[in-house]
Amino acid sequence: TATSIEYVTEIAAVKNIEIRSMIGGYLAKVHVDESAKVTEGQLLFSINNVSYKEAVTKTTALLKVARAEANNAELELQNIQNLVAKNVVSKTELEFAKNKVQIARAKVEEALADQTHAKQMLSYTEIRAPFDGFINRLPQKIGSLIEEGTLLTSLSQTNEVFAYFDISEKEYLSMMSKLTTNSQH
Repeated sequence: TATSIEYVTEIAAVKNIEIRSMIGGYLAKVHVDESAKVTEGQLLFSINNVSYKEAVTKTTALLKVARAEANNAELELQNIQNLVAKNVVSKTELEFAKNKVQIARAKVEEALADQTHAKQMLSYTEIRAPFDGFINRLPQKIGSLIEEGTLLTSLSQTNEVFAYFDISEKEYLSMMSKLTTNSQH
């Protein structure tokens, strides 16, 4: 005789993630539909990027200013080195000029870091699929004001799934004893 037992089962994808915004802003465009199949790298959402583009432009300009100031400081240092060699100015002036060059170089590094940060923030305005899969619900609509961390959707890769079901300890022990008995024969 054959017997069967039915269980309520929850099936979940092995690879299942929430897609959240890394920045705040207005949701400018939703590039996918609910339950759509997407590929890795595909654009899913766009967040209004005007202020982020302005930040990149501003930091680029500040980097140019910092580089120009560093060039000026280096030219001034060369000039003072020539004057020190001719004993026209003191060595203290030379040390001041060296310090100005170090300060100017540090400002260039700071401006470069600010520009890199601004570019990184701009990149967060485009949200792409990290792997192939299927899109879940889309709770946010175009024009929604979203904050950092807002849930935009979830993405599931369904080629491998887990099946979760609840059984009693008695049933589990009975199944395991049958499995071990069958595997020994």
